[in-house]
Amino acid sequence: MIQTALGPTAEQTVVIDTQDRSLAVEAGAGTGKTWVLVQRFVHMLESHPDWPLDAIVAVTFTEKAAREMRDRLRQAI
Repeated sequence: MIQTALGPTAEQTVVIDTQDRSLAVEAGAGTGKTWVLVQRFVHMLESHPDWPLDAIVAVTFTEKAAREMRDRLRQAI
């Protein structure tokens, strides 16, 4: 799932736009997982402005990945 210069791929768009269920995103290093998850968070918050930030949860496998996602989400917001 690599983001192209023209925007997200078709697979990435599905992950970003799907809001009616939880998703697991699995892909290799450097494929854009964190970018896609940040876009998903932003899309959810834009679609549901009444939701508090702590209403959305992401689980990562490492503290480093969690920090990176949190930092990128803060920049995006």
